[in-house]
Amino acid sequence: MASLKADTIRVIIVDDHPVTRAGIRLALQKNDRFELVGEAADGELAIKLTLELVPDVVLMDVNLPTISGIEAAKVIKERLPGCRIIIFTSDELEEVAIAAVEAKCDGYCLKGIDVLQLCTAILAVMDGGMWLDPSIARKLIDAYVGQALPTLKASVPSSNVVRDSLSERELEVLNCVVDGLSNNEIAAKLFLSPQTVKTHLSHIMEKLSASDRTQAAVKALRGGLI
Repeated sequence: MASLKADTIRVIIVDDHPVTRAGIRLALQKNDRFELVGEAADGELAIKLTLELVPDVVLMDVNLPTISGIEAAKVIKERLPGCRIIIFTSDELEEVAIAAVEAKCDGYCLKGIDVLQLCTAILAVMDGGMWLDPSIARKLIDAYVGQALPTLKASVPSSNVVRDSLSERELEVLNCVVDGLSNNEIAAKLFLSPQTVKTHLSHIMEKLSASDRTQAAVKALRGGLI
């Protein structure tokens, strides 16, 4: 989706606490890559503003009046699948993080994150990656592997068959995905172009019967591929 400038990332903040919104606003204003285009204090207004303004990224709290952040994210993703949504919350509950992933959110940040990490998270999701707060990432993967997606293992014929179908380079890319690297970070680490990384990811998801990179990472861990 287009920005006013090629390098400008347009952001909407959604939080029912004015002080929190002010803090995020101040943080974003310190970086000229970001342009704050709107703020909302409840889920319904978040949906309305997002559909009207079509931002690049929505920073969304979970506990909102009228409609929860998760439900608002689902509506936005259905209408604007290219809009990146980062859940920005104090909630460390696994079920909330799982709900965010299942709503196709692109990131999960805990409040208290420093400015540099917040900027990194926004840039990562804009690059096509998924950003998870380190304190929730392992719990989320463990929950997915052990409980949330119990049928994933059955959907992969066998770890040996799948491993044999993946090239050495695809396994390297898959390992980077599991480590939470963005496409650009994978490209830099493996000395590839970002487009080549996207091609490898497309092949990997097809071979693993995964709908997105998060599911591919979960299948890789569950199937013992990594």
